[in-house]
Amino acid sequence: MAEAKLAMTSAEQRGPTGGGSPPTSPGWSDGPERRAYAPTEQAIPVRHWLAPTRDRPGRPRLDGWAGPSPDVADEKDDGPGPRSRRWRRLLAAVALVAALGLTAAMLVSGGGGTAPSEVGTVRSAAGAQVRTSDGTGPRALEDGETVLYGWSVEAGDSPGVTIDLAAGGVLRFDGGATLTFTAAGDSGESGPAVDVAGGRTWFDPAGVRESAALVLRTEVITLSSTGTPVALDCTIGCTVEAPAGGVKVSAEDGVDVAPVADEALVVTDDGGLVVRTIDQSSAWAQENLDADTAALPLPEPAPGDGVIAGAVPATAYTFDLAITSDGEGDALPSATFLRGQTAHYQATVDTASCPQAPCDVPVAATSERINTTLRLAGSFHIQNRSMALTLHRPVDCPGPAPARAAGTVTITVDMTVSEAAYDQTSQDWIATVMGGPGTAVAEITDASCAGSPNAGGTRTNTVEMTGHAAG
Repeated sequence: MAEAKLAMTSAEQRGPTGGGSPPTSPGWSDGPERRAYAPTEQAIPVRHWLAPTRDRPGRPRLDGWAGPSPDVADEKDDGPGPRSRRWRRLLAAVALVAALGLTAAMLVSGGGGTAPSEVGTVRSAAGAQVRTSDGTGPRALEDGETVLYGWSVEAGDSPGVTIDLAAGGVLRFDGGATLTFTAAGDSGESGPAVDVAGGRTWFDPAGVRESAALVLRTEVITLSSTGTPVALDCTIGCTVEAPAGGVKVSAEDGVDVAPVADEALVVTDDGGLVVRTIDQSSAWAQENLDADTAALPLPEPAPGDGVIAGAVPATAYTFDLAITSDGEGDALPSATFLRGQTAHYQATVDTASCPQAPCDVPVAATSERINTTLRLAGSFHIQNRSMALTLHRPVDCPGPAPARAAGTVTITVDMTVSEAAYDQTSQDWIATVMGGPGTAVAEITDASCAGSPNAGGTRTNTVEMTGHAAG
């Protein structure tokens, strides 16, 4: 049994690496003065008029003529005078009705139903430059002027540009960001769009449907909000935060996901997509949330499980395990683990049995030791960010082959997934980083090969394990 003890104490002395801890869309409000997610706006009332009565003397008719006066004799159909006046009145009434109808149509359609041309009003230009749609060179953006679709605004090194959106809400950008605004009819999207290059951009439509129609785009992703705020930081790569959820991220290959409040989506240098859990909003996103509190309604968290909750396992992982206690239970000289010892495992996963989470999948792992290879087998249970791992390996009696099992070591770890990456081949989100606490239980059921009395029993140590997708 001395060899079994040596196998653990002489393991690679290294600690766990990496890891970390561990939309139905809401309704809309009609403007910043109402709280977000109010019931849908009231429809324009339509009044149903009674049909006109038959033309007959003494009763009103459509052209307003009430028939001849009782004191006036009947006129001949072909007579001059009163008849011609009646026709003139009729024609005038018809023209009036047509004019009123045209006016009503213009009121309902908002002046012909054309798309809005104004993005909003500049609250703070802070030295930014603007290129207008007339093709002239850049000029200084001015406080109080109206930004129009077709313009491009360059924040440069300014401390930040703030635009109060025409329908409500706010748009801020800084850090060298350049924003180009395109009207709905020309953007290729269902609504107007703003193309973002570099810098940091904060978009808070404040629950207003007309403002939330604005779509943010980079070269890789498109962001659309249900009315909640979104922070886009493209100073290095691009990172998306949705402090209240409710923001859809779309990309090529059919990617269409909605990160929740504790998830940040990252666009890598090669255009890949990664989602990581975060303990809190970034400092810059929190600054904008605080700034909006005074004038805009607080965003209400949108429902949803997020991206990582649906991640499936990778085909291979590396696991690093560290013993975090001296152990409790029976004294087992042949299988005693000490605080601070580490072990390293290479594992393969049968992913064919997990087309989507939740699921259970077989896992096989190996650990290279001095003059031997330890082999473990077990399974993953994957559900809602949790990857519960169970692995077993035999404790063999020392001596010549064939080996005789004296007991088992069982490792059980409840790991939380903290990162998932989108795989373009399988078109799945793959759990790539995870970690969590667990136990290692050594149980010796056959002490006859231990060479000493009272060498059987059970001993338990606490452990910490991290896992990283291999490849």
